[in-house]
Amino acid sequence: MIETRQVVAPWRTGAGESHREALDALRRFQQRELLRIGAADLAGLVELASVTSQLSLLADAIIQATLEIVAVSANVAAAGFAVLAMGKLGGNELNYSSDVDLLFLARDDGEQHADDCRRLGERLITALTEATAAGSLYRVDMRLRPWGRVGPLVPTVEGYWKYLLGHARLWEKQALLRARPVAGDLQLGARFLARAEPLLYGAGEEAIRREVYGMKQLTEAHLRQAGRTWGEVKLGEGSIRDAEFVVQYLQLAHGAEHPQLRTGNTKVALEQLTELSLLPPDEHRVLSEGYTFLRTVEHYLQILEYRQTHTLPTAPFELRYLAQRLGFDGSEAADEFVARYEQHAGAVRAIYLRHLSGQGQPGQRSPS
Repeated sequence: MIETRQVVAPWRTGAGESHREALDALRRFQQRELLRIGAADLAGLVELASVTSQLSLLADAIIQATLEIVAVSANVAAAGFAVLAMGKLGGNELNYSSDVDLLFLARDDGEQHADDCRRLGERLITALTEATAAGSLYRVDMRLRPWGRVGPLVPTVEGYWKYLLGHARLWEKQALLRARPVAGDLQLGARFLARAEPLLYGAGEEAIRREVYGMKQLTEAHLRQAGRTWGEVKLGEGSIRDAEFVVQYLQLAHGAEHPQLRTGNTKVALEQLTELSLLPPDEHRVLSEGYTFLRTVEHYLQILEYRQTHTLPTAPFELRYLAQRLGFDGSEAADEFVARYEQHAGAVRAIYLRHLSGQGQPGQRSPS
């Protein structure tokens, strides 16, 4: 029996409702929920972890509801078709303006079923991304599928399994640390992830370190070429990605013997790493506080502009406004914010280099 999520469905208003009307009702529902979450956030009534969790739950529900709508309109059953969330959505850490990273899977059930699943996937992406007078739902990123943009939109379970065995690079397995089924055939998705889980942890600690570090070096090289060397909250030196990569490196290196590390949520993984004595308490404190601060900055950059941005503003009035939204007061608000940002970024970067550059000694005490 296929398991599906049960969600509130205000868009189901009648048997004669059209596909477009149902999707527009869903878009209005999303806007109301975003207003509710954003109002509580701006009023300081909820913490960041609660906000990102609520945004992720909202996305889960909308993706499932959208799939139901397009399946009816296409006259195709969603049985044997699974939607996996990756990235921030997979880790239940979605921002207001994040892309949703998705991966589709189809049960191995012949050519007709594969074709039906491909049509479902195409229609789901169109429905999620299309802009109408009622707005749009989400930007969708499918690049984490096997072979990336040139690969099949909806790989079969066996096709993806063979890809993981013979062709997947370490960073693709690293991405699966945060994967979880969110729509369609949830059991199919869960079974596949359980089967794939042992493949994520067999590369060896030194090989993992080199691969993770090398991937981050490439990202930083692109930023330098673009002249983006300061204020890159998500991808730069001392960024969110530095903290995430330390955590994911340790998960990949030790997840085989410690199943409790197999979580997609960065803060939960940090707690588990410290409990297992794989991360010293002082490094846990620096990474946890730094990650929370940087995610909060990223969060407010996006809620203020409702666009996907991860770079600190350079215009003085914009920087001052951001600082004030983050709780810095007085005439020196911008300077105090920048000093705090650079303090956290520097501390996170030191731990990142200690664990991943191959020159540090993991386990040494970090700067306070």
